Amino acid sequence: MTEHKYLECTCGEDGCIFCDGDLASCTICEGTEGSLTTECCGRKITEDEGYRIYKLGTLDFKGGKWVNTPNPCNQTLTRSCERHHTFKEQS
Repeated sequence: MTEHKYLECTCGEDGCIFCDGDLASCTICEGTEGSLTTECCGRKITEDEGYRIYKLGTLDFKGGKWVNTPNPCNQTLTRSCERHHTFKEQS
């Protein structure tokens, strides 16, 4: 399992989305918040992968491979979709 390496901002600027807003961003895959996958893929995600992860919610990286399952890190999408579809956690 490859873990995300989160950006640790130390700028201390008022209004910094990383310091003040507690925004999570991986310095390896460059995923941020809802575009973070279960595991880090170990490289920058492509534009297409990012679209499928965040906008469509149909791609995740776990178990060392890309899988066509909803991205559990995108809670807004998951909650929104649960109203219309049934997603079950896949192990």
